[in-house]
Amino acid sequence: MRRLFLRLILLSVPLIGLVALEGVARTYFWLSHGVPGHSYGSSKFDPVMGAVPRETSYSQTAHLNDYGFRNSEPVLMPKPQGSLRMITYGGSTTFCHHLTNDQAWPIRLQERLRRQRPGGDRDQVLNGGVVMWSLAHSFEKARRDVPLLRPDAVIIYSGVNEILNANFLAAEGEPMRDLVARGEYGRFTTELAFNTPFRNVITYKFLRDRVYVRLIQWLRPSPPPPPLTAEVVFDPDVMTNYLETLKRFVTYLREQGVTPVFVKEVHDPSNPNAPLMAGQLAYSARAATMVEAWGAMLVDPTAAFADPANQTTPLFQNTGVHVTVAGAELMASVIYDQAFRSTAADK
Repeated sequence: MRRLFLRLILLSVPLIGLVALEGVARTYFWLSHGVPGHSYGSSKFDPVMGAVPRETSYSQTAHLNDYGFRNSEPVLMPKPQGSLRMITYGGSTTFCHHLTNDQAWPIRLQERLRRQRPGGDRDQVLNGGVVMWSLAHSFEKARRDVPLLRPDAVIIYSGVNEILNANFLAAEGEPMRDLVARGEYGRFTTELAFNTPFRNVITYKFLRDRVYVRLIQWLRPSPPPPPLTAEVVFDPDVMTNYLETLKRFVTYLREQGVTPVFVKEVHDPSNPNAPLMAGQLAYSARAATMVEAWGAMLVDPTAAFADPANQTTPLFQNTGVHVTVAGAELMASVIYDQAFRSTAADK
């Protein structure tokens, strides 16, 4: 019994150490990133999606409001009379995890509406972007949000994560080719990194991102990016799934009396990974030629981001697809000008 007791003590020492380390880390995160009334951990378990944004929470990169959107203020309930309410959906390029809450382009669009639209001081643009989410993830979330919040418009900026979603589904035994052949469009993975039971444990995330991932990268280095002259390559089955899912997304919004706004994705053509990114963004580019026929408004920021007059400061982070502060401001300006300048005054 004495030996068993000693073994239990020895086994508990690492656990006690990890708990203490987690406590120190949470104290540091609260002092550095804490928001009064919010608790640490920005995702929660969901039986359908694996995990979804957690209400009234914060993390190292963001804090979420009372409905789980990346907004510093709560959702205005009930919706103020005469105001515009919009929800933006997409992955990290909508979430803008390289920026603060208020630097992200959905909030810059909100501020532009509040400044420039007569009587728009209570307009609200809710940032529903989630890192790594595909279009199918966003569609599932929209079907929960739209009936509850009744937005005037939904802005879709999504496409870059379609290959990622397909790769995860293939690893789960559901290749996209088989799903498309069966007509099962809009399937999404539930195995993303934040879908684990330890999603809100700081020490786990540190060991995963700073130790395990780097060890794998060292053991299995990634192949070099394709040359700048490489042909844009996309998966035709992934493309079919994306377009069918988007068409159903747009149709659903119109049936709900919501204006669908599709924003074509943009990237930095000078980035060394530009050919790879062009392949990832080919889904959005193809959709941009179709969405108006489905009843969505199209916003194309390509010309604005290519205009030398707008390039006095970098518009993209080093990833080539995530915007900088200047890029977020430009994105908000383009969406406002192309989708809402002429209609805002009529609301």
